[in-house]
Amino acid sequence: MKGRKEKMTTLNKNGDKVVCIENFLSNKECLKWIKKIPHLGPGLIGWKHRSKDITKSPVVKKVQDGIKKYLKKDLKINDAQAVIWNEESFSALHVHTQGGRDNTEYNSILYLNDNFEGGRFITQGEIRMKPKRGMLTIFDGRKMYHGVAPVTKGSRFALNFWWKK
Repeated sequence: MKGRKEKMTTLNKNGDKVVCIENFLSNKECLKWIKKIPHLGPGLIGWKHRSKDITKSPVVKKVQDGIKKYLKKDLKINDAQAVIWNEESFSALHVHTQGGRDNTEYNSILYLNDNFEGGRFITQGEIRMKPKRGMLTIFDGRKMYHGVAPVTKGSRFALNFWWKK
């Protein structure tokens, strides 16, 4: 896509660190992914109904290559999912040290839209980030408590990746 240039920044606050790469995915690619994710109305709906496994998708390799380029880390995919955070959904602060993801070294989130309210990425160290369409974030999900503030209007779509060394 013409005019699309990746830009890396790092958010650091109270010991929490999140690497952000803007324009990692084009608007067209984001829309393609949004169409593949179930669209649900408001209410608290379980993870398995809001997510779809994408571990074998080519987007995993694209993100893996991005991590290698920006963080100089060669990580292996543990799990990847396309997910909707529908209105009223949220995730309390947590780390990935149990529940089947205890071998996770890093997490990445690729944000597919930004036309919703609430749904900020939050950390215990007080990072409060409004996702941007096409932005990739990378952080240590084993050590950094992170979550999603309640979505108050619309739906937040993302691709989530759990990595191991």
